[in-house]
Amino acid sequence: MSAKNLVKYRTILPKILNVPSYALLLRIDTFALSPGEFNLNLPVDSMNRPIRVGITGGIGSGKSLVCKIFASLGVPIYDADSRARMLMIEDQLLISQIKKEFGNQSYNQDGSLNREYLSKEVFNNSLRLERLNSLVHPAVATDSENWIQENLNSAYIIKEAALLYESGSYKTLDKIIVVAAPENLRVQRVINRDKNKFRTKKM
Repeated sequence: MSAKNLVKYRTILPKILNVPSYALLLRIDTFALSPGEFNLNLPVDSMNRPIRVGITGGIGSGKSLVCKIFASLGVPIYDADSRARMLMIEDQLLISQIKKEFGNQSYNQDGSLNREYLSKEVFNNSLRLERLNSLVHPAVATDSENWIQENLNSAYIIKEAALLYESGSYKTLDKIIVVAAPENLRVQRVINRDKNKFRTKKM
């Protein structure tokens, strides 16, 4: 993206998205707002499919904001974290695997995930957390590939994931956008987010 266009979008997008302008100051490997602005030097086989771009970053860094920008421009977005939560209550194979590994109490009687129980199971236990991820990540990978097949007509697609590198899914992507923000800002965002969630639950 040219410096001129970047300044243009940083001026316009905050007004469209109702966010402060500093939120659009990103450290990224590649950032483009239209397919024609990509210069990726991709392998030949990628020319016959959508360009796969990953978005990652620490908690509170602004990943969702960046995805919101791309979505406002009509780019398909795959939210790996949200899809993982959905698969854990809808994918019957994954559900059976979790119950086998962590017990039937992993789910409530209404079929919802017993998050409190699972959190205690994996909290401060890296081996148990690794085991849970080893069940969830393959399910997300399969779901992601199915989603990509549904969006083959797109010039490029976005995959948002906090654990893009840890899960190994970065290997299936052409480029990665790393969203960064000062630590104090990230902490404040998480605090504000959790406050809003608590208020919503009380209402």
